[in-house]
Amino acid sequence: MVAYSGGVDSAFLAATAHRVLGSRMLAVLADSPSLARRDLEQAVAFAHSIQMPLHVVATDELDRPEYQRNDANRCFHCKDELFAVMESLAQSLASRPSPME
Repeated sequence: MVAYSGGVDSAFLAATAHRVLGSRMLAVLADSPSLARRDLEQAVAFAHSIQMPLHVVATDELDRPEYQRNDANRCFHCKDELFAVMESLAQSLASRPSPME
């Protein structure tokens, strides 16, 4: 799993992981009110253009008082929210039966 925002850094990392791992990787894009719709659309379009596995998850960083303080650690709290959601997603995916079973 790669946290994917559609920005240059995460797009490079996700595309590289996809090139190396193929369908064994998953790009995870956080969708929240703090993400501009155009940015979401562009990130999804890029993933689709290279046929990169993508899962869009809802995040609720705006509900976190730490994030609402809008201090220098705001980005940490945003990522912490995303990684918590990704951990839950990973557990959910791991508990699914393999297509080969």
